Amino acid sequence: MNRWTLRSIMRRVVEILREDGPRVLFWKVLGETVFRRVRCFERSLCDPIPPASPIPGVTVGELPAERWGELKQVRPEMSLEEIGRRVRRGERCFIASAQGRIVHVRWVTFEKAWCEELGAEIPLAPNAAFPHKSFTTPEMRRCGLATEVSKFCLQSLRQAGFQRMVAVVDAENQAGLRAVEKAGYHPTGWLAVLRLGPWRHLIRWNGPRSHPNEDQAAAGAGEDADKTSGTASAPVAGRR
Repeated sequence: MNRWTLRSIMRRVVEILREDGPRVLFWKVLGETVFRRVRCFERSLCDPIPPASPIPGVTVGELPAERWGELKQVRPEMSLEEIGRRVRRGERCFIASAQGRIVHVRWVTFEKAWCEELGAEIPLAPNAAFPHKSFTTPEMRRCGLATEVSKFCLQSLRQAGFQRMVAVVDAENQAGLRAVEKAGYHPTGWLAVLRLGPWRHLIRWNGPRSHPNEDQAAAGAGEDADKTSGTASAPVAGRR
């Protein structure tokens, strides 16, 4: 693990000022000390999902129990016990395979999720799913695997009755922000954690409104909802 020195800290400060400016430096300093924020995004599963574009020699699906051991070749830090714990918690794992070998992994969790960016656990609404721990082997990157696994994942979760995919991105990560919007997500608000020593307080603001397609789907399913309400459960549950 790298240890920060005064010289390395000053070098990093100069790099951020030169490349991103004082505003980004301000938020990074806060993020490393007492306050960190992320942008929240969601993608409605009622929206059209692009059709699959098969990649020659690649198969996409959900990880079966008999292939748990193969994940060690892709993510050596993940033990069989950890995989079992995730599955027992209800998490689902989607994979892409090439020549019989796993080359892409994507986990999806429900009800609550660990947010790496905030270093805190975030609660999720009952109808929301949170993708995380996505990884592609180096030799198969830029082959479109993530896109195809995402399509399969979205179709599977829609069939299981989920309505939304939720994502969070560091507010200063411009590449990440562009990537989620390109994938069909739209911004729904902010999530932040206030840290004072071991104490943590999760804060959420600018909550999302319901998606019009979700309202139509609910009405079509015969739900007895108050049509004047115009709101739905927030994908990331409220302040705590």
